[in-house]
Amino acid sequence: MPERVIDASVAVKWVMRGESHRRLARKLLRESLAAGIRLIAPPLFESETESVIQEEVFFGHTFQPQMRITLSAPLITPGCKSSTTRA
Repeated sequence: MPERVIDASVAVKWVMRGESHRRLARKLLRESLAAGIRLIAPPLFESETESVIQEEVFFGHTFQPQMRITLSAPLITPGCKSSTTRA
């Protein structure tokens, strides 16, 4: 099965409104899943996504309540795995 590594900045675009290139990121997600491409993430993926979201809040691009909602949303779809657990 082919694999595609997803960067934290791309995954954040899946769930945060107002992100530049959000439409393209969501298209990448849809097309990958439809084509049976396994999405994998680097070991620090969760820390990186949290960092990106906190930076958005710090610079005023989003606000605290949206950050809480975003952090509770799944950023990797079921079936995705970390590159450290690859078979």
